[in-house]
Amino acid sequence: MPRGRPRSASQTLSGGEKKPPVKKKGPHLVDRHVGLRVRQRRTVLGLSQQSLAAHLGMSFQQVQKYESGMNRISASRLLTLAQLLQADVGYFFDGLPSDPHQATLGEAEAASGAVHLDWHKRETLELVRAFCGITDPAIREQLISLIASCGQGLVDRELTMP
Repeated sequence: MPRGRPRSASQTLSGGEKKPPVKKKGPHLVDRHVGLRVRQRRTVLGLSQQSLAAHLGMSFQQVQKYESGMNRISASRLLTLAQLLQADVGYFFDGLPSDPHQATLGEAEAASGAVHLDWHKRETLELVRAFCGITDPAIREQLISLIASCGQGLVDRELTMP
């Protein structure tokens, strides 16, 4: 191979074969999705990264890397996380597209037809956690009605605004 400038991804290899395009760097869609689901579950349960890390015997920085998808979670670690976070292992994969190599997280949500929720926002998770802490079914029903009417009022105003 001649020395000099490196070939670009679009150049051909010897024999006329095209070199495959270089993969984008960064976390894989599945790793990001699993990490996001770990963060969601941890926050709903009211655990800090520090407390989860202590239960796992690691630093909170490692938990941050798991949650961002920068570091992959091994199968054994995922099982431990599922037990600590009181979830089935499958919970962490819920919502993934059937072919995760062909879609982004946004495309996966759109394809599933799911209502978009900002699960990455702390306020959403805190609202869910607070709601789960309400044991009186009558109060829970009243809150659902109140929130639904507030949300519908916003939708109605958006539809009527010029």
